[in-house]
Amino acid sequence: MSAFLPGTPAADTLEWLREVAAAARPAAGAAGAADAAGGPGDAAGGPDDAPAGGQPGDAEGPFLTVLVRTQGTRPATLEDTLLTLAAQTCDDFEVLVLVHDPVDGTLAAVEETVGTFHPRFAGRVRVVAVEGGGRSRPLNVGARLARGRYVAMLDDDDLAFAHWVASFKAAAERARGAVVRCCVATQLVRALPGAWGGTDGYEVAGRPHVDYPLTFDHLDHLVDNRTPNNGYAVPRAAVWDLGLTWDESLPVLEDWDHLLRAASLLGVESAATVSALLRAWSEGSSSKTVHSEEVWKEAHRLVEERQTAAPVLFARGAAAALRARAARDDVAVREHARLRAEARHLRQVVDLLSGQLDEAGRRLEAVDEGVVALRHALEDAEAQLRAMRASTTWRLGRAAQTPLSLARRLADSLRDGRAGSGPVT
Repeated sequence: MSAFLPGTPAADTLEWLREVAAAARPAAGAAGAADAAGGPGDAAGGPDDAPAGGQPGDAEGPFLTVLVRTQGTRPATLEDTLLTLAAQTCDDFEVLVLVHDPVDGTLAAVEETVGTFHPRFAGRVRVVAVEGGGRSRPLNVGARLARGRYVAMLDDDDLAFAHWVASFKAAAERARGAVVRCCVATQLVRALPGAWGGTDGYEVAGRPHVDYPLTFDHLDHLVDNRTPNNGYAVPRAAVWDLGLTWDESLPVLEDWDHLLRAASLLGVESAATVSALLRAWSEGSSSKTVHSEEVWKEAHRLVEERQTAAPVLFARGAAAALRARAARDDVAVREHARLRAEARHLRQVVDLLSGQLDEAGRRLEAVDEGVVALRHALEDAEAQLRAMRASTTWRLGRAAQTPLSLARRLADSLRDGRAGSGPVT
């Protein structure tokens, strides 16, 4: 019986942990039985037909097992992926190339590609056929076969920078048992079907850019995935002891769902460095093109519902981050209120100026109408003047006025002359 009151956060968390433990016990039991029988594994949420392999928790294994998912349809990019692993500065890892639903000749082609590498690297690579299931099936099978203390993922078109394994290992040494994370860059590429000697090739279609944050923020990840699948690694023991397998019912976003569940139980230690490259296909087949937008939205909704239904445990220091975020939100709310008040004031000013402008417009229209009327009056007056000047009466009057005007000027001149000469003696 719990010492906490039902419905309290502590009681909910304790009940959730019991459910996790109950789910993990059958998984561990099935794994042990499979090993004892030398037959397939059967883990909760994992594959029913996983091949038998190394025991979970094997202390003699390497630090990391890299799970490379492939369908064998991209030999050129798969070779690139393996080449970046062969060039790691830290060799404390093994590679499982998990060929999902291989067709005739695919498995042999992948094995041939692995064989082209130096034996020091090729000897640490195993090629495994995985039958059935969705995108998560190869990951669960690979985790079952892994010998590394940690498990990381690479798809057959991803690249790992030379310090990828080393950055994970350094983070794991700082926080034993935690999820370790690095930052991932993104680069756009374009498929070139049949362009490389009859095989499918590709070309770079853009410069690398960093869209994801350098460090892990649990709150941000509750909104959307900020860590691609090649950006984190989990303790292999947690996959079986805590039931942290990948959900095979999800067609996409299985990595986001897995990371959120693992982060809540184990915490996350970030290696604040860009250590891997995600290649996004502008043309060609990818999960973005194979699955419709509706499928992605539905998967997003399912992950959100799962997070809503379960208690979420945050790591130490999260309270300070929450306070800082709340303080920023409070500042944002106050600033939003200030801007709304300023917008209302500006709207009033605009309304006032708009009214004044309308009034000025009406006055201007009245002035324009007066000017038009005066112009018409002037045109009428000019027309009347022209008509009057063109009339016979006007011409006769002008002719009669000419001699009279001369006589008046002559009389005025004589009168002016007498007035200036004085009396005659």
